[in-house]
Amino acid sequence: MFSPTNLSPRNNGIQDLQDRSSISNNDDFDNSDSFSEGTATMVTQKFLKAEVSFISKSEYENLENCLICNISFETFGGVSQHHCRVCGASVCGPCSRRQINSNRVCDLCFLRCFIKKTEQRRKDQLNTKKNTITQLKQSQEVLKKEILQVQKDINDIKDNKFKEIDELKKTLQSKKEELDQITKDVSQHEEMLSKAEIQMREEKQRQQDLEKQQIGYESQLKGIIVELEQKKKIIEQKQVQVRNLMEQKSKLTNTKSFLNYKNQNEAYNETDEENEDENNQEESVNHDNNEQKENNQSTNHYHKSSIVKRKNYELNEKQQPNNDKCYCQIF
Repeated sequence: MFSPTNLSPRNNGIQDLQDRSSISNNDDFDNSDSFSEGTATMVTQKFLKAEVSFISKSEYENLENCLICNISFETFGGVSQHHCRVCGASVCGPCSRRQINSNRVCDLCFLRCFIKKTEQRRKDQLNTKKNTITQLKQSQEVLKKEILQVQKDINDIKDNKFKEIDELKKTLQSKKEELDQITKDVSQHEEMLSKAEIQMREEKQRQQDLEKQQIGYESQLKGIIVELEQKKKIIEQKQVQVRNLMEQKSKLTNTKSFLNYKNQNEAYNETDEENEDENNQEESVNHDNNEQKENNQSTNHYHKSSIVKRKNYELNEKQQPNNDKCYCQIF
């Protein structure tokens, strides 16, 4: 499963940018462009005149987690939610401390702008170096022609003008030394140009890696959002099931109460009938003594049966809560 602790593009991007800035020398790039916490203010000031397009508030994205470090904005402690003015993504405060033209931007957009500006500046430097090399080569050709002309003049005046020959030799020597120096400078500039082109290719590759990494994080974030939505649907289904079960339980409780009430009424009716029978039997005993004995025996037997019925009824009443409790547990 996706873990927020594995998501650290901000730290990786800053480290990559520090590595790129550390390989520049004094002739190629200014060391103040190194992207670190100590020089963040200086670098931000250089972007005050940067040509960057910003989006409106209606285009902001409201996410539950930070796009860069994936920290949740609903965590205990109050992590503040901000919006990048370039891409509109929701980011936390530590991941959006940079500013471009006094607008808050996330670290990823700041890195992209920084790389774009640095790349343009290096392109300009490369073009300047190429022009310098072209001028040096032109000077080299001019000097070669001058040397040939001097050698030709030496051959023409060799017999009659020794002084001029000496001066021309000195001039030739100085021209050769100048040519050697120019040749050395050309070699150095070509070497510097080669290193700068290599650095430029490496920076392009790093930029592509950053973009791929961002795409991967965005896809992971979409997967997490889909997973959360699925879990939310499952919870809602469980809640509907619980409500249905509670309704069924309420209906069963009402049914049980009705049955208890019906049983009590039947028991009371039986008791009234027994009392009427007893009165009838007492009257019959006054008229006939013989029948009185028989009736007394039947009355006693009837009383015993009614007592047994009452005891069974009370026992059932005591057992019913336990049965209901078991029924609820089974339900």
